Amino acid sequence: MRQIATLTPLALISTALVSPAFGFDGLDDLDISHSVKSTATAFTDDAPEGSRNNAYEASLLYSADTTLYLTDTVSMAISGYIHEASHTQISGAFVGPNQSESKSPYGDFIELGLRWDGDYDTIKIGKWKQNYEFAERLTLLNRYNLGDYTVPLNNVNTGNWLTQWQHFFDSGNLNVTVMPFHPATGQPAEGSRWSGANSNGNLEPQFTFGGQQFTYSDETIYSAKPDISVIWEGSADLFDYAIGASRAQSLYSVSKDGDQLNERKTVYPHATGIFGGISYPLDSARLFMEAFYQNTDDGKDDDFIRVNTGIAMNFYNYAEKLNFEDLNVSFEFLADRTVRDQSHPDYSTPSYYSRPFQNALYAVVSAKLTSEWTLSQELARGFSKRDSLSMTKLSYSFDDSTDLSLQYTSFDGIRDVSLFGNWKDNDNVTLTFTKDF
Repeated sequence: MRQIATLTPLALISTALVSPAFGFDGLDDLDISHSVKSTATAFTDDAPEGSRNNAYEASLLYSADTTLYLTDTVSMAISGYIHEASHTQISGAFVGPNQSESKSPYGDFIELGLRWDGDYDTIKIGKWKQNYEFAERLTLLNRYNLGDYTVPLNNVNTGNWLTQWQHFFDSGNLNVTVMPFHPATGQPAEGSRWSGANSNGNLEPQFTFGGQQFTYSDETIYSAKPDISVIWEGSADLFDYAIGASRAQSLYSVSKDGDQLNERKTVYPHATGIFGGISYPLDSARLFMEAFYQNTDDGKDDDFIRVNTGIAMNFYNYAEKLNFEDLNVSFEFLADRTVRDQSHPDYSTPSYYSRPFQNALYAVVSAKLTSEWTLSQELARGFSKRDSLSMTKLSYSFDDSTDLSLQYTSFDGIRDVSLFGNWKDNDNVTLTFTKDF
């Protein structure tokens, strides 16, 4: 009954939009794309003490999307998903501003918004993705998209609620975006083997620091101040680039002193951000860089800069000699530097402990062996927190819309220090089936 109740808003929206009042004759006028992704996972080690010991896990993700053209200039995007898994305590219908009600959603909109397109302007209202990334893996620019990490091996990327005006020039476009609140995102259930210093930068309810254990409580993740960003996307003769600035809540949490001894509150301080990226294509390679600087109000967090530099290369000539269809390699290094330490007397545990991929190297080799078989190897190594990730994946494509893959993933690091360190007992073999229709 819970799933049926959750789908009711989606069903009502679909029914209303295909009614004669909107000029649609029925579902035959809608071009709806669907996707199903299922995973089955077997772990090589027992879960750490205090966590649920799931030797096997499974999850199913269904998503659908469509675009409705209401007039010649007005369109509506609708996409959403339903997520179910064997190992989570999933609750809450839609992700909203109240974190306690949307910790682990089992259904949500990916995008839901109206779009008006003029001759030189576009206006968007609703939930939309913002895709500005130049990096292959560790993007710093795509910071206002959200994610449901309830099932880490089957996560979902979603947009954010916003109002956006975009004006087009000959050499680029200017985007001004206002986001009314900073929503919570889905996270693994507490007590699962996937809990720890999670992907959203939250501090866990129990956290060990300096040999002492602290208890954390979450404040509401939204504030009275909206998030505002201004971004210019441009193209030159030899490269593409983007630059921007923002006044918004930080993506990374810090802790504020509570009312009791060793009690801390997890908060997201307001900050000014300056960011940019560039992509420089060569004959068979692409150089790229992304950078982000954050200046936090009143010293409530570190002021820091993060820079990701990389190269993506295609070795088609070598692939031809090896009788491969294609061969691609990419390297990127993300550097993280604290410019000014946290200084506010009521705040402690800066975001240094929750910012992911500090001084980390990420490398990917992908070989398309035949038109059906693809073999890839991904490696991530964090030097500041001495953690690492390795993923070996073999994929088979039945056709353009159906894939089956087998992947071995291993984690290493120091527990209570990094995400991969908290997942060091989660080495696994995962079988994934994906079908688009």
